[in-house]
Amino acid sequence: MSRHHLALITSPLQLINLRQLCVERGLYKKDLILVVKFSKKSSSAQALQNELILDYGDWGDIIIFENKNKFFYLQCLIKKLRPTKWETVISGELTSWWQNIVFANLRFEERIIVDDGTMTLFDYHEFFEKGVDYQKKKFGKSIFLSFLRIRTKIKKPWPITVFSLFPLASNEYVKCEKNSLSVLKTTSDKPCECLVGIPKKHLFLGQPFVDNKEISDKEYFDIVSHFSFQSKNECWYLPHRSESKETLDKIKEIKNLKVMTYTQPVEKIVGQQKNSYSQIAGINSTALFTLHILYPEIPICFYSIREFSSASKLLLQRSLVIEDFIKQQENTFQLSCE
Repeated sequence: MSRHHLALITSPLQLINLRQLCVERGLYKKDLILVVKFSKKSSSAQALQNELILDYGDWGDIIIFENKNKFFYLQCLIKKLRPTKWETVISGELTSWWQNIVFANLRFEERIIVDDGTMTLFDYHEFFEKGVDYQKKKFGKSIFLSFLRIRTKIKKPWPITVFSLFPLASNEYVKCEKNSLSVLKTTSDKPCECLVGIPKKHLFLGQPFVDNKEISDKEYFDIVSHFSFQSKNECWYLPHRSESKETLDKIKEIKNLKVMTYTQPVEKIVGQQKNSYSQIAGINSTALFTLHILYPEIPICFYSIREFSSASKLLLQRSLVIEDFIKQQENTFQLSCE
């Protein structure tokens, strides 16, 4: 008898973690239907497209959820998926309005959340620990959907399974399963022999805080400059795919710092050249966790969000939660400008 599994995917990391879930649970990709929604940002959309083509033909089916005419596509998607009784439904966004609308109209045995970055930690702190309602309320849209006979609320929102690389504890609302990243390790750990003997580099993982107006450009550039200045090694800056050209042009002006161009996830970049890095640093990047798991021999460093007086209240709250977890890692050190 065919098994039916549904996954709603919106980022490369979600897809990477979905592959790992298949391995851990012995699921056949042909039994999974993927609903893929690309970001409106071209760089983010291209990153997901690059990851998707790696095993495009292995999945049971791939449905593209269009950004235009969302109500129309939402109605068509639910109509297409509703007749099936799903064994599992999988996503990386607990609070996504459109995804929860889809799940509210399906029959399924288990809902699984895979990591979509450090947002998992914040969601765990905000919702999972006490079973707080995570379904967004949009009154006007709900009335419209009710006319279309589309349910707007999941009847049984708990329990949920979380498949995560982070050290989370199970409770009555959530069952936590460990993501070992073994698949990513296998595909990433391909060191280049030609790099042996080359002086090791320091790598800073960029974040889109300036473009998102979550931190002032001065404070952010000061931190990156401090990282570059205090290092006697060659320094590289790996931009987040959401950082703008204007921001990166200013980063390029920092002395002793080179901006990296890339198309692959950072885990694969480091894996191909893991012998050439002596330190990897950042602020609250998910890669500070994944790289620690994949390459525990490389020291991980981070700057506390408390270094930034201009940090938005929401960023401060989320980052402090993240810091509580990153401090639990071995071979991980806090940097300071003081």
